[in-house]
Amino acid sequence: MKVAFSWPKLVLGCSIFGALVVFTSSQLSAQQPPAPQPDRSASGELTELNRGPIHEAFAQPYQSINGQGLVIDKQPPQPIQELPSEVVPESGDYEWIPGYWGWEWEEQRFIWISGIWRLAPEDMTWNPGYWAQADQGFAWVSGFWSGETQPVLVSEQPPEAQKEEQDESPSPEHFWVPGHWEVTSNDYEWAEGYWAEGYDGRVWVPFRYVWTPSGYLALAGYWDYELEQRGVLFSPVLFQADVSADYQYTPNVVVRTDYLPAHLFVDTNYGHYGYGDYYEYGSSSNTFYPWVDDRAFYDPLRVFYINFHRDQYNRYHERHGYYRDHADRRPRHTWREQRDWQAGANIDVGDAMLAVEISALTDGNYPGLHGNFTRNDDRRNKYRDQRERYQDSQQKRQKQLDELKQASNENKQDFAQKREEFRNKAKGEGKNQVREAEQRRKQIQDKAGSTDGKNGVKTGKPKMDRSNKSPNSDSPRGPEKGKGKVDKKDSPQTPKPSKGIGSDKPNSGNSPKPEKPGKGKPDKGDGAKPNNPAPGNTPKAGNNPSPGNQPKAGEKPKADKGPKSGNSPNAGNGNSSGDKPAAGKSNGNRGGSAPAASGGSKGSGSGKSDSGKGSAPKSDNKGKDKGSN
Repeated sequence: MKVAFSWPKLVLGCSIFGALVVFTSSQLSAQQPPAPQPDRSASGELTELNRGPIHEAFAQPYQSINGQGLVIDKQPPQPIQELPSEVVPESGDYEWIPGYWGWEWEEQRFIWISGIWRLAPEDMTWNPGYWAQADQGFAWVSGFWSGETQPVLVSEQPPEAQKEEQDESPSPEHFWVPGHWEVTSNDYEWAEGYWAEGYDGRVWVPFRYVWTPSGYLALAGYWDYELEQRGVLFSPVLFQADVSADYQYTPNVVVRTDYLPAHLFVDTNYGHYGYGDYYEYGSSSNTFYPWVDDRAFYDPLRVFYINFHRDQYNRYHERHGYYRDHADRRPRHTWREQRDWQAGANIDVGDAMLAVEISALTDGNYPGLHGNFTRNDDRRNKYRDQRERYQDSQQKRQKQLDELKQASNENKQDFAQKREEFRNKAKGEGKNQVREAEQRRKQIQDKAGSTDGKNGVKTGKPKMDRSNKSPNSDSPRGPEKGKGKVDKKDSPQTPKPSKGIGSDKPNSGNSPKPEKPGKGKPDKGDGAKPNNPAPGNTPKAGNNPSPGNQPKAGEKPKADKGPKSGNSPNAGNGNSSGDKPAAGKSNGNRGGSAPAASGGSKGSGSGKSDSGKGSAPKSDNKGKDKGSN
């Protein structure tokens, strides 16, 4: 039997098969899984949590003065060797910010706050927080975003923010920028709040002060992205045993930011947001409360959602109330517990599943991602170097604070020396004024006596008639009434010295008196600003600002009084006097990207103090209090 072969068809078939084989092989090669890694979660070495503090670089609650708050009596562990996640972004706009040891409120223990992929605010750099040794243990020093200009460091805690009354918003797109105390040359000056036009997708973080062991940093405001556009948040983890500093860890469980606000809490003492099942804990704490709470407090994220996504905010508020009233359906405390419970649940509680597998980044199931995320070892190794950069940044920050503190101490000594010189000079001038006054008085008396002598008027005490004889009797007796005395109208009067002359000490208006140090700071909650003269200068009448010099109610607030992004005062110019900022060297808060004050705004808040007696002007327009917005 002969078999006829068709060569063209055979060749064509082989070519197609070969191409198919090559394509399939390359496709399989591209989908190869990563090298096997030990599953520490399954072995019980660590536990991915479904609740805990949120990384500060991802989101921070706002406080006008973030003072020293959380102090614990336990020493935190040494930072571990955290590696970036195995799935990395293709876009170079993201940066990897390493994690840190955080404090878990309810269980009172240290947990590891995993690192994050972050789309940084424009022209801003992250300064990581750290634990600092304090008198009663270890205190948390908050991290912060800063621009090119370093913030000002002041040695004393700034005054508490004034209470402001907000008039009606010009439009639904306007939001309230709270007032704050600005650092001036020798004191603080209240910058009133105002209405500004907002932008969808952008959250304004206002001017604020942050505590450090060396003093308070004045941080300028800046624009950040909305929560779902900021990057990737990973779950915190609990290590079942103590780990050493060379322990390596890679985060593998992510947190869905679109579900986050329904289970979001604010801790003003720690300066962190928290998420998850803290419903019972939040109900018993005055410093820990739900983000959707109706109490009056200012929160940049809440202001953004209410202004631009009110329906979404109302949804978060509704879902939070649902889980508050249904304890059995709240998010479980660990990722595995939540996953196992949800697999067998017959109810729709999808937004309780806060933690999901990292595959959500590659499957497109994670909200708000900017670009794609893939497995790429080369890019991952590149991001590993950022960990060392942030460690260097933290050490540099601590060194800068130490240098600023040393400069502050030197300036305090210089200020004390100048103050003593000023006092000695004022004391010497006072003695000279006393001597000059005595000489002038003597000259006036001598001149008056010489003039009366020329006019034939006797000066001095009148002589009594010692004859003691009455014209009608030979018996001695005293002089008759009216005799033996000089008539008062003919007697020269001793000139009285003019006011301030001839006294034991110089008149207070003629003698400069240095103010006691520390009196230049306004009382907390009071708008009055006492005048504290700079060293070496004599205080002059009229230095205290009168109410007429303050912004009047109804005037258009100046945009340069609002917080400006990336242009905080220079750290080298701050705190030159120790107790007070350096004279004439503070930039205040004059940035170029702060939200402009609305032209339709009637007033920038009343500036009314807590006691109601501050010197800041009161607004005639008493609008509805929208402090919660």
